[in-house]
Amino acid sequence: MKLVLSFLIGIIVGIFVCKDSYASEYVDRYLIFAIDVSASIDYQEYALQREAYVKVLRDQDIRDILDGTYIAIIEFATEAKLVYSFTNNYTALADAYEAHIVREQLHPGTNPFAAVKLALALFAGVDGIKTFDISGDGASNNSINSGGYGSYRGKPIRPSMNSIIPAWKQALNDAGVTSNALVIDDKYGHIKGWYNNAIVNGFIIDSVEIEDFYEALRKKLRMEIM
Repeated sequence: MKLVLSFLIGIIVGIFVCKDSYASEYVDRYLIFAIDVSASIDYQEYALQREAYVKVLRDQDIRDILDGTYIAIIEFATEAKLVYSFTNNYTALADAYEAHIVREQLHPGTNPFAAVKLALALFAGVDGIKTFDISGDGASNNSINSGGYGSYRGKPIRPSMNSIIPAWKQALNDAGVTSNALVIDDKYGHIKGWYNNAIVNGFIIDSVEIEDFYEALRKKLRMEIM
């Protein structure tokens, strides 16, 4: 009798464990691509970025890793704009973004905070694992106290990290959002430092040449999802 009772208890516990494992395995995941389209990104660079995102969305290995992740696309300059809302239809998203060959004029400046603000609004309407994935080639040069960087007589000026207000990074933390960055052509490490202080609470892939953007993006997605 004791043996039968132990066997039945084992079955019941096993059912609950399997149920919990099944539920945790299939928690919805939401990923936002925030893409820099400011004046420092010329049309050739913009095309290379867009082609890279289209290519990864069509990459079967990446699709297998994403495993139903809902993806949205934001483009930002001084302002940020939602280009495509959350979907897990990667073919449709790739086709639509490939057809998105003319970027809108969102003013020439660079303001990653605008992308963060829009992303937080989008994430507020969903429940699951949330990742903010931003790519760009510059720190903010628009927001007050943003630590924007520039140059003087051709020599880069390091942004003052003391002037950065980390409110948006804290807002990402509070919303349970993991934020990662892919930084383009960051020869001096200044942009990486800015992103680390102002936005990123995850990891940064930096000093990526625009020609290598696709492979860097592919690597980044593997790190984020796996």
